[in-house]
Formats: sequence, structure tokens, C-alpha cells
Amino acid sequence: MNLPTNAILPYAKPDQPSLTLTHSLYPLPSSQARLRGRIALVPDVDLNAYRFRALVDWVEFKMQFGRGVQVQQVQPILNKIFGRNCHIDGQDEGPGKVFTRCKIRVQEPKNLALVAEAHLALVAAFGETASSEITGIEISVDAYPNAPSVTARAHLLGAIQRTIWTERDIWTNSKSRPRMIYAKDGKSDVEKLSPAAGSDRTGKASIDPTKHNSPKMDSTMYLGAQYDEISIRIMEKVMDQQHPDGTRTDLTEDSRRVRIEVTVIGSALHHLALTDVASLKDITFTRLQKRFFQFKLPTFSLREPIRKGVDFAHNHFAAMRAQTYLNAGVVGLMAMDAARDRQRRKIRPRVKTLYGEMGLPKHVLLQERQAPALVSYEALNRKFALAFQQLSKREGNAWKRV
Repeated sequence: MNLPTNAILPYAKPDQPSLTLTHSLYPLPSSQARLRGRIALVPDVDLNAYRFRALVDWVEFKMQFGRGVQVQQVQPILNKIFGRNCHIDGQDEGPGKVFTRCKIRVQEPKNLALVAEAHLALVAAFGETASSEITGIEISVDAYPNAPSVTARAHLLGAIQRTIWTERDIWTNSKSRPRMIYAKDGKSDVEKLSPAAGSDRTGKASIDPTKHNSPKMDSTMYLGAQYDEISIRIMEKVMDQQHPDGTRTDLTEDSRRVRIEVTVIGSALHHLALTDVASLKDITFTRLQKRFFQFKLPTFSLREPIRKGVDFAHNHFAAMRAQTYLNAGVVGLMAMDAARDRQRRKIRPRVKTLYGEMGLPKHVLLQERQAPALVSYEALNRKFALAFQQLSKREGNAWKRV
């Protein structure tokens, strides 16, 4: 029996035809029991045909000045250092829009050392009555095709959408579940990638591959809600620099890229040892990459030759799992496997009784399911690791000049 290997890459725009991302099957050499004899489904993407670059998309910090100030007093200091205005949000504005506490968001700083320089400049100008506090940071990785084209970007985007992996709970909160947002009839439309638990009476919706949706190429794919402490977004970036009037700048063909963004706020910042502005110097980007920018491949087992009905059923379900991955990626498989586990727990008491009546060993039934049959997408993980190593080097050189 052959597993399906083609992932359809659809577009929300009706005039944009779908593309296809093919996959290849590779036997795993692993000696681990859970992977022995399994095969991995690997996207047919030449990762060497892309250039990967990691960057700090923005960083936000809180300050409490020694006296009341206005935006027009703070902005020139920031503009002098960053060459652009920053978003300043006064927290305790009074008459004349004077404030002492504020949040400052720096968009695409050339390096984090400049953020520390700006903080010190503001302290020198207005004083500080409390320690600064990092309130958020967003890290991005851009991937540029060496030979720019819609197809090259779509193939990598489709691979990243399907292999992005997280160990966080993105299911309990319905707003955190994997979803895509895209423009439809002039409005934003939201579509979940996989069915929610209990979305149908039988509880089997998540086990049906046809119920799992493929992320659209012209959508933004989300893992995590907007205000989750960690949220991930994946997209093809074709526009930039949104203006106050709602217009944007279209990027040139060679500037368009595949982007993955990770936003970290709240207590998750402390896990990265990010506290005050000075702590930016010690951020470990490689650790951040290993926690939030990880990609995995699905694996499958097939029984050959088929001698019994149970062998056919096993292979049929493997094909269902493969199609679910091709539609909604490894996060779709996470939903599918969770639904299957719920079914197992539901019928286990009845099957346990039946096993006892038939004189069959119950310990087989009671065994816990092994770890998810996923393996590291090593080729893609290496590309991201290299991009973060280069970012660490750039940041290290910048701090040396401070």
C-alpha cells in the first residue's frame, strides 16, 4: 500500500491556482523502539536554494521617568539613535498628555545594543525612579529564495506550515488553536485548521482527514492566541510598512520572503532571563531557537505483506494520518492523535471486559501510547540554527562597541 505524498497548497484568492508540494518517503535508521521500521514523509524542498536570516522584529520595554514628559520630548532622543520614531504609550497621562510611566516599542532595531543605548540616553535626559522592564520581544526568521518566484516561496511556506511543532498546549483555549486568517470579500476571515474536541457528536471529526484544512498560501497561519505568552505566525511577506491611512508598501520580487514570527510576552520572558533592558545583552538566541523554532516530520509504519484484516486496517489508518499531515501538518496530527486517545479511553473499559472474557492478556491493552511518532526535520532545523548563530554573532559584535 502506498501512502499519499502530495500536499495541495491552496490560495484564498479565487484567481490564484493551487500549487502542489510533493513529499518523499525515507526509511528511518533509528534504533529507538518507537521509530523502528518506520518511514518519514519529507517535503521535496531544496533548502540550500534559500537564504535564512534571523532578526529582532521588535522589542518593547517599560520605563518610569524621574519627571513628567511628553511624547514630543522623548521621540527626538529615540529618533536620533534609531533613525525613526518609536511607538510610545504613556501609561499615566495627565493634563497636556504628560506622563511619567510609558512603554516604548522599538521596531526592527539594528541591534539590541542600540536599545540599551537609548535607555541610557532617556535616563540621562529625564531620570529614572524604577528599573526598566522588558515587556515583549518578537523574533523573526526570513527565508529568501535564491531565485525569487511565487512557487519557490510557496513550496517552502507549505513545508514550514506543515512541519512547525510546539510542545505547548494550543488546544485548551479555543483562541490558541492552529488557524489561518486571510482576506475575503474585503474582510478578514478566520478558519481553524483542525476540528475542536467535541465539535461533533461522535467525537471522530479530528480522525477524519477531510475535516482538517490546508493553510492558504496568502493567509497568516497562527499557533497561539494574540495575547498568549508565546504566539507563532507564519506567512509569505509580500507587503511592508503599514501606514496610518491603511496603505502599505508592496515589496519587490527579490524582497518577498517566507517569514515566521515568534512573540514572547509575560512570564515567558523570565524563562529567557529577560528582565530589564540591560538583560538584553545576555539573551541566548540559540536557546530561543531550540524552544520556539523547531520543526518535525511525521513517521509511519506499514505492514507488508497484508495477511489479516488488522493489517489492512493498520495501513489504512496510516494513510489517513499521512493525509491529515498533508492537509494540516504535524499540528493536525496532534489533534488527530488526541482524538484517537480520547476514543481509546472511552472504549477501554468495555474492551477490557471483553479481553477478560476471551482470556486475552490485559497488559497489552493497558499499555500507554508511546511518544508521538515524530522525528526532527534536521535539515530545516540546521538552517534555522545557523541563522540564529549569525544573529548571535551580529549582536555580540554590536555589544562590544558599547
